[in-house]
Amino acid sequence: MDGYSRMLTFLQCSNNNRAETVMNHFSSAISQHGRPLHIRTDHGGENVQVWEDMSMHRGENSVLTGSSVHNQRIERFNRDLNRNCSHVFAPIFYELESLEALNVDNDTDLFSLHYVYIPRINRTLDEFKSAFNNHSMSSEGNRTPVQLFTLDRHLLLLNYPEAAAEERTVDSVSTPHAQNATAHAHYSFCPLNQQDLQELVVTVNPLENYGNKGKTLYHRVQEFVLHKIVNI
Repeated sequence: MDGYSRMLTFLQCSNNNRAETVMNHFSSAISQHGRPLHIRTDHGGENVQVWEDMSMHRGENSVLTGSSVHNQRIERFNRDLNRNCSHVFAPIFYELESLEALNVDNDTDLFSLHYVYIPRINRTLDEFKSAFNNHSMSSEGNRTPVQLFTLDRHLLLLNYPEAAAEERTVDSVSTPHAQNATAHAHYSFCPLNQQDLQELVVTVNPLENYGNKGKTLYHRVQEFVLHKIVNI
């Protein structure tokens, strides 16, 4: 979240919490919106590459670390995010576990879960991000975070000339990246060879709507993988 405008610069679900994954998302945001002058994160080790990158480009004082407990803006955002995303998908996963259709210690089950639900979660996150970035704020003259970010950008460049050299043109910050919803991650474990994985991509669209929140798709992926493994 941009500290001035409150615009969300990136919001994405991944199948791991590695530092290089967070850095990839951060780099993508920089390429779209420019490099921030400062960042604030928690103490999590997944942020270490971002710290190193910011320290190299903006100096050691560009990184602030600490809990968000006293940051009411972030805490309110986290509650909204949980209500619109976590509280939507978590019950589905608990139900699959209770039906013994999902074993979190089974790599094949996790692959099937990630294949179906990471794109669905990212679609929800894209929709949430777009709505958040385009909601009017009474405290800012009913301007939206996107409007604040784009219309007042010249103030940053006037006060911090060093940022001008790295300025990026922001084409459509309000548009959700629909392609992210269907892009498949590099799986930490994949029971399929490359040919079978491509067949799965053609066979099962994780965003298809069967009216039961992706559970039919999850079972179809399980059956597809089992069939391929048995017939090796």
